[in-house]
Amino acid sequence: MTIRSKLECKSNDYTNLEPFENDSPIKSSILIPAYNEEGYLKNTIKAINNAIEYSNNPNFFELIIVDDGSKKDLTTILENEEICCKKVFHRFQKNRGRSLARNKAIELSSNELIFFFDSDVLIQNNYFNEHWKIHNKTRNAIAVGLAENIYGGDRRINRFLSENAPTPDIKKDFRIYKDISKWADENSRKEFHLLNETNNFKHWGNNKKIDFWTLPYMVVSHNMSVLSENVEEVNGFDERFKGWGCEDSFFGAKLISSGGYVIPVLNSSAYRIKHPPREGDENQRKKEMMNNMDLYELLLDEKC
Repeated sequence: MTIRSKLECKSNDYTNLEPFENDSPIKSSILIPAYNEEGYLKNTIKAINNAIEYSNNPNFFELIIVDDGSKKDLTTILENEEICCKKVFHRFQKNRGRSLARNKAIELSSNELIFFFDSDVLIQNNYFNEHWKIHNKTRNAIAVGLAENIYGGDRRINRFLSENAPTPDIKKDFRIYKDISKWADENSRKEFHLLNETNNFKHWGNNKKIDFWTLPYMVVSHNMSVLSENVEEVNGFDERFKGWGCEDSFFGAKLISSGGYVIPVLNSSAYRIKHPPREGDENQRKKEMMNNMDLYELLLDEKC
């Protein structure tokens, strides 16, 4: 069978798993690939430190940061940062790409549950509890966090890091509302309410499409969690993806086809800091995205 054929047979109806109530701590590894932008990364660490679940249970966590060939050695810079839990730093001498960096972090991890974060994400106080609730109910969850995109100079950042307020607005996440009128032609659909249209993804299995969207596209690795046994079963991220886009969608497709349920975390959220591309420009980024979308479609038809 191929991944595509498995997706066509897989429901995402997780109704029988609800409600999610047990927030008992699960030993967790926080994995962050980083490339330059040390200021954003330091803020990401501050937000993690501010989480009550983290400060109350430091022995349940490990923080693994892979420096993917930054101009400055981030691992040296971070040695002086306050990090309460076990920490593991690794540095590549040259940029190897996000998939390889994440896979290195997976290799270095040792806990039951893996949190994938980008280096520019600020999580809320109750973030870990809400993910633990889902994973305490099923061993097949792909728990995807929602986020509001804001710019690096936004005044809310410092206030959020000191007061955990204001709360990120999850209605700004593309999975709740997305307007693509800038790119769509006049005969195409312009607006999407994907969570609402699919009853929080429950009615979005069997490789169903909503326009061009499919369920694996809802798996975004800037903030999400998966049990390590499931990550290992699908061999992590595919390193054939180069540059920007689709490596997390294919990771999601592999997890779904192996029995996973994509479950949105609705009671906690994050800010995601928008910034210019770390390499190249927007045109290069679009080209990388188009190439990776073509690769994604090819890989769905590989035998597995």
